[in-house]
Amino acid sequence: MTITYRKRGQIEKVREYASQALAIATRLAYLGYIAMARGNMAWVAWREGNILEAHKHAQAGLEAFDVEGEPFEWTTLWPLIGIAVVQQQLADAIRYVRMLLVPEQQRLPDTLTADLEQTIQAWDSDRAERAYTKLQEAIPLAQQMGYL
Repeated sequence: MTITYRKRGQIEKVREYASQALAIATRLAYLGYIAMARGNMAWVAWREGNILEAHKHAQAGLEAFDVEGEPFEWTTLWPLIGIAVVQQQLADAIRYVRMLLVPEQQRLPDTLTADLEQTIQAWDSDRAERAYTKLQEAIPLAQQMGYL
C-alpha cells in the first residue's frame, strides 16, 4: 500500500503506512521491510522539503538492506539521488544511479531508465556537465512518477 500511495503522491498516507511498517518490521527484525519503510519515510521528508530528515531515513534504509541489489533499494536510492543533486555532489549521485540500474533492481519505466543510462554514459565519457544535466532532467520525471 505504501508504494501505491507513494506513486500517487499521497504524502500523509505514505507517512501513516511507512510508520506502521517501520514499527512492525523493527519489532520483528525484518531488515528488508525496515529498509523499505525508511526509504518511504525519506520520500515523505523529501516531498516536505526536509533534506536532513530525508537523508537520515534514506541512509538508514540503505544500510538496512542486508543484500546489495535488493529489488526495492530504489525506495532509498531515489531520495539519496535527489539529495546528492541538490547538494551538487555529482559523484555520489552517480554512485546511487549505478546501484539503481543493476539488474536485481525493480525495473524502472523506460523513459526514466533511458535518462539514467544517458547520465552514466556522459559521466563515463568525462562529460560531467552533461551527466548533471541529464540527472536534472530525470529528477522531475522521477518525482512525477512517485519514485522521488
